[in-house]
Amino acid sequence: PTTGSVPPADITVLPIIASFPTTQAIRVTAPAGYEWDFEQVDFRYQAPGVGVNPLNVVEGAEADIPISGKPARPNSEPKNVLTMDYMQLAWTPGVKYGFACKIRIPMVPPTGSANQFTIEFGYNQDLEINRLEAGTAEAPTVQRLINGAITYTTSIIALAVEITFSVRSI
Repeated sequence: PTTGSVPPADITVLPIIASFPTTQAIRVTAPAGYEWDFEQVDFRYQAPGVGVNPLNVVEGAEADIPISGKPARPNSEPKNVLTMDYMQLAWTPGVKYGFACKIRIPMVPPTGSANQFTIEFGYNQDLEINRLEAGTAEAPTVQRLINGAITYTTSIIALAVEITFSVRSI
């Protein structure tokens, strides 16, 4: 979990593989409770290559996401929704794209919705024919310590005592 003063966690979304050439806007929705939290300068979306700034590279990507500018983090609710609305070129079918940035992870996984990331191509289109495709990926389990307990053999002063501390990790 990344709450309070704990810095946001790194996240890499890879591979993103389109089945159709498209210039439609995309929406990436993180599970409920997560929050995209990055500066535009820290958003990475380019494939490794000659002349590419290493600070923009996503290892494993085969091509740059064809956006006309880096997206901004959401500054109002829902903060778990990231959109990239302006494509300068079409996505090439079968090519691995990806992006990396920062995200805040909640203390507990969502209980009222699926614990998954969703990507939608053409999310802002009214006609179904323009909403080309979507995909999901299961989010990893939120890691934390739970069920803390302390047991002891006696509370009588001057007697030897055995104290046991236990926790469960998930």
